Amino acid sequence: MKTEHSANASLSGDGCSRRSFLRGTGATAAIAAGALLWGCAPREDQGRGVSESGIPTTWDEEADVVIVGGGGAGTSAALMAAKAGSSVIVLEKSAMTGGSTALCGQAIMGVGTSVQKEAGIEDSVEEAMKYFAEVGDGRDDLVRFVVEHSAEAVEWLIDLGMEVPAVIGNPGLVYGGQEKERADLTAPIMRTHYAVQPDPGLWPVLQKALDAEENVIVRTNTPATALVQHPQTGEVLGVMAGKDGESAIKARKGVVLAAGGYARNPEMMRALISRYEVQTTANEGDTGDGMNLGLSAGCGAGYFGMLSNVQYSKPISPCAFIVLGPDTMEGKPPFICVNMKGERWSNERKFYSYICDDLLKQPEGRAFVLTCGDKGLAGLGKAADQACKADTLADLAVQMGVDAGALASTVEQWNAGCVEGVDAQFGRKSELYPLESGPYYAAEVKPGCASTFGGVTVDTDMHAIAAATGQPIGRLYAAGMNSMALGRFYPTCGAAVATAITTGRQAGTNVAAENTWD
Repeated sequence: MKTEHSANASLSGDGCSRRSFLRGTGATAAIAAGALLWGCAPREDQGRGVSESGIPTTWDEEADVVIVGGGGAGTSAALMAAKAGSSVIVLEKSAMTGGSTALCGQAIMGVGTSVQKEAGIEDSVEEAMKYFAEVGDGRDDLVRFVVEHSAEAVEWLIDLGMEVPAVIGNPGLVYGGQEKERADLTAPIMRTHYAVQPDPGLWPVLQKALDAEENVIVRTNTPATALVQHPQTGEVLGVMAGKDGESAIKARKGVVLAAGGYARNPEMMRALISRYEVQTTANEGDTGDGMNLGLSAGCGAGYFGMLSNVQYSKPISPCAFIVLGPDTMEGKPPFICVNMKGERWSNERKFYSYICDDLLKQPEGRAFVLTCGDKGLAGLGKAADQACKADTLADLAVQMGVDAGALASTVEQWNAGCVEGVDAQFGRKSELYPLESGPYYAAEVKPGCASTFGGVTVDTDMHAIAAATGQPIGRLYAAGMNSMALGRFYPTCGAAVATAITTGRQAGTNVAAENTWD
């Protein structure tokens, strides 16, 4: 691989031409063909001379395949396309490759892997689908694609050098989601594979493979700013790249969109996820560029969601510190969570994504973790310094800005349930400890996001699909978080990486099989 750095590129997502969308209801939404895009400035030209057809009169360079984004999906696509004999240019707008895959916990979901078998774990696609189809709330054919190809992805990474010991734990195999809680769907099975870190970890072996691939050129600090399409057929012929779209790159076979999510694009987050602030720990490059490029080409899009959690409102190191969920608030102190009305709003021990989904529906998208005593203070950990403190609930309510009577009633109801051993409101089954006496503490929390889901509509070959016709857009593919393959909810740890690798491999294989155009 040859890596080149552009001195003229920036991290901004400029250069797109259209923006707006048509929102649907439930788990699906479609972006209208011809819609404008989020956070993109209109382009009067593509930074160079163009013919009457709108195609550049000259190309600065060319390759068989151009891939937008150098994370897990883009790298997988590049490696597969290069293996098939295609020349590849990867455009990465950040200073280095890796994206969200490099930042994650180095885990990948796999169904029916050699690691599972060596550990004595029997698994199958059909059993796994009973869980993933219900929990992830995605499009069945795409979810099945990821599940069916997840073992191939794990074995491919192992062949590249990744090590996952056949033991229970990290590194090794763990339950990564709600497998035990949703035993009503199917028997709980450990499918999350944690790699040995830091090397041979999951991303390091991908990076080494990319570095060793002679058919791939990686251009860092080089954003893709526009797609070049044939005016009659709509086929994607290339990409305009660089800060001002000054470089025209011809893609003789096609283009793969693999530029990550949109968690760092506030306008898109407000439109697609929440009208309230969502704190993000996502990759800095996740500004929605890939989906914007797809929409500019006429793609549909949908299944918007996020890998979510509940975080303290003042970020704490590590910035992804999770407040609520099955295994947080260490030390098992007495605690509940109340909204700005002073009322409980969820089972505080549900899975992270579902708690956050509930929080997004609360007034102002804000809430407080309420606890008491020395054990409660210790349970807040690094957030103790930012918590409100008072000897009485009434005084604490004033600091929180909530109704004192409502807060007192909420605590009274909780305490009564603890005595009876039943959470009548939300069915919480663990840590039913009463909030009996002060000092009381309340730390504000807000919705958190590690990455977003939902993107360009694709088929199981990873062709990008036109919103107007429902047919593939010629020579355009989408993978990873630029596709809508995962669904709205995060089903288990490593599912996002599995989606990136499986869809990236599929897109790279299929774009390399396209005929070249002159």
